[in-house]
Amino acid sequence: MKEEETNEHALFLCDWTRTVWFGSQSQCIPSKENVKSIGDWLQQMYKNGKTANRAESTQNWSRIGIILWSIWKARNMQVYNYIEPNPELVINQARKLEQEYSSHTEEVNKKIMEPSTRSKVPVKWRPPPQGWLKLNTDAAFSNVTKTGAAAAVIRDHQGNVLGGTVNNITTRSTLSAEAQAIRKAIILANNLGLQKVTIELDNQVLVQTLK
Repeated sequence: MKEEETNEHALFLCDWTRTVWFGSQSQCIPSKENVKSIGDWLQQMYKNGKTANRAESTQNWSRIGIILWSIWKARNMQVYNYIEPNPELVINQARKLEQEYSSHTEEVNKKIMEPSTRSKVPVKWRPPPQGWLKLNTDAAFSNVTKTGAAAAVIRDHQGNVLGGTVNNITTRSTLSAEAQAIRKAIILANNLGLQKVTIELDNQVLVQTLK
């Protein structure tokens, strides 16, 4: 008697999908006893994985997701293109996808954790001469999203803040972000009608460029 083609059967319990799970190092062997429903099975996998550290848990869940997707893709090829699933091929494709995902994730995390390469000049705020104002600028930049923020603040010779601005920016480098911060500062000073203004920044490369 042919078994009912439920989602549980299609993804876990038919002969070839069980072979895929068994050979995929997923730490689970589906059976009728432990796969009553996909939701219950996922909850059980979550409970079983609580003792694992974060890296192991992340790896296992990404592997489960990739295996499910690979099985579903092979199942669709069988239904719509009449191509019989090959468990070994599905396992190899899933492993390749997992390696690509892992490599991409490591690269992204490395970029996020990578310290800024900009060269800063240690600066202790010094007041401008009496009758003058000082504009200080700075910028933050994410190499992953290519976005950042540019900020500027205006103080008088007593250190009183007279105005400031913060803007979200799209840029391609830290140097460009710093340059945009200066541009925003100049626009701010011009809009306020300020005349006697000095600009102070902390990016050594940009300082040398503007000299």
